[in-house]
Amino acid sequence: PPELGRLTSLERLELYYNGFTGEIPRELGDLSNLTILGLLANRFTGEIPPELGKLTSLTHLYLGRNQLTGSIPPELGNLASLELLDLLSNQVEGRLPPELGRLGALEHLILSRNRRLEGELPREFTALALDELQLGATGLCAPPDDDFRAWVASIATGWAPLCAEERTHAYLTQASQSASVPVKLVAGEQAFLRVFVVANSGVSASFPAVRARFFADGREVHSVSLPASSRLLPTAVDESSLDASANALIPGSVLVPGLEMVVEIDPEGALPAGTGVPRRWPEEGRATLDVRRMRPLDLTLVPFLYNSNPDRALAERVRLLGAQDDLFQLTRDLLPVDEFTVTAREPVWTSVEPVSTNSSALLRETWATRTMDGATGYYMGVMSGGGGRGYIGWPGSVSGLRGPTIAHELGHNMTLRHAPCGDPPNMELIYPYVNGSIGSWGYDFQRGLLISPTRPDFMSYCGPEWVSDYSFNKALHFRETLEPLRAGSRSSAVAATQGLLLWGGQGADSVPILEPAFVVRAPPSLPAEDGPFRLAGLTVQEDTLFSFSFAMPETGLGDGQSAFAFVLPTQSSWADALDRIVLIGPGGRDTVGRGDTAGQTDTVGGESGGPGPQSPGRASVLLIDEQSGRARGFLRVSPGQPLTLPATSLRLPEPGLEAVVSRGVPDSAAWRR
Repeated sequence: PPELGRLTSLERLELYYNGFTGEIPRELGDLSNLTILGLLANRFTGEIPPELGKLTSLTHLYLGRNQLTGSIPPELGNLASLELLDLLSNQVEGRLPPELGRLGALEHLILSRNRRLEGELPREFTALALDELQLGATGLCAPPDDDFRAWVASIATGWAPLCAEERTHAYLTQASQSASVPVKLVAGEQAFLRVFVVANSGVSASFPAVRARFFADGREVHSVSLPASSRLLPTAVDESSLDASANALIPGSVLVPGLEMVVEIDPEGALPAGTGVPRRWPEEGRATLDVRRMRPLDLTLVPFLYNSNPDRALAERVRLLGAQDDLFQLTRDLLPVDEFTVTAREPVWTSVEPVSTNSSALLRETWATRTMDGATGYYMGVMSGGGGRGYIGWPGSVSGLRGPTIAHELGHNMTLRHAPCGDPPNMELIYPYVNGSIGSWGYDFQRGLLISPTRPDFMSYCGPEWVSDYSFNKALHFRETLEPLRAGSRSSAVAATQGLLLWGGQGADSVPILEPAFVVRAPPSLPAEDGPFRLAGLTVQEDTLFSFSFAMPETGLGDGQSAFAFVLPTQSSWADALDRIVLIGPGGRDTVGRGDTAGQTDTVGGESGGPGPQSPGRASVLLIDEQSGRARGFLRVSPGQPLTLPATSLRLPEPGLEAVVSRGVPDSAAWRR
């Protein structure tokens, strides 16, 4: 209703995935404090109100998946704070207003599936520092001058086809590929060459011979000759048939950064006159292929053994797995991976049944294990049965031993959210293709078959799955940028020292959960990024011994549950001085202390923020390998249960383990271990 325009103090208006109809009220332009306007996935019609250009505080404008018509109002160029503009899948038309080039804060421009948008991108766009540009299924194109090409090449995700681009062309694919939205290539991985030769209408000629030549550092490193055939030349590009292109496998050794390609067409001059087929592609120079060198992907599998009923067969199966196992076929095929290693870690004992309903607690234990190991690379806890849970943009997950689930959870680790098929939670709001489809043609090397653009993306809840250009490029961008900071590298290992294991998480109700702390010998691990959560260690006199803020990563399920684990270097005075540890977050706080003081309800800003699920009187047992010092188990103790070990229900599950008990804050004896 237009009356919403009276809510002048409103900062966020998010109405995603409803059935709202009619026109967008012009009065929304009066919401001067609005930072997010989200009307995505409704049935709004009519034109985009130019009054929205008055929302100078707006950072995110989601208008995608509606039925909006007309041209894009130039007034949107006044949105000086705008970081994301989403008009995906509407019916807007015409040329883009050059005023959009004034959006100095803009990072994401999503215009895909507006087939009536047409013409050259305004040259003013070269002033935009975009991270993402999505123009698929539009008539928009980039001017062919060098400055504009350089600007397009600087955009991390997405592409803009050149205006008046040749019909005859070629590309390499490793999973999915498109001439309009090129997918980046992974160095060292084999590729499939497709050469599309197109004749003028009304001309009958057979498919000519072609030769593809590849160059690196100015010298030819590979060539492949494909013979002529009797099949007729097509008069339009047809990606749906392998018979409509000349095809060849290109060895992975050829694919290196800076690779260039030239395709010579009909070198013997057998084509009749009038076909309109160029003798060379590109007609001048060489086509530069966007080949990226990937870091090794190291995956450590952590099998969980249930203390009450251990599935030792699961641990044995994990022990025998290797990177070339069929279980990881989709991981190798659908994610930007070259060198891939799989390491089976020693099992970790747990007192929660390792099934998907306990995935949040298991993810906490997986992350604590990785932290105590001082590890780099990706850690995946292995559960019985199916299901999974993975951090978005952080290298931790849990999964059953099912290939599609493993690839899916690793996709979350590489910042991918769910594609919109099968009604998953936490969907990618700007996923560019309908019904979570991959949107472009893929190729299956194992079967030698094309994959239809209608195949669901592996980040959806539908199958059989493949990968879209959107998901592949986004995952690759993460691996190049954030992964080195969040996953570390093989050379970044740090020596172990005495530290305080601080770990916990957040429940679905957004209430923080603080697990009992342990004195451990492990490499220090401190927060990589600031955030809304704070951990503090206090004395009885309320003096602060340590305090730091941090962020908890979101999981792919988007249900609010999360986890953290740090190893804080200790000081000798803490053994007697540390009385309690407090975790404070937006949803409340939780406290652990010495003895039975743990878990008492505290308040934040006058509001109750109740204790975690094991309080009051919570306690845990950390199992440590006596020889290596590595974590081997996390066992929770019921309130009131005696902590004299070995107790009947806490009998050590295997020899060579040491049990360390904590009710919250380690006692003085624990500091002297």
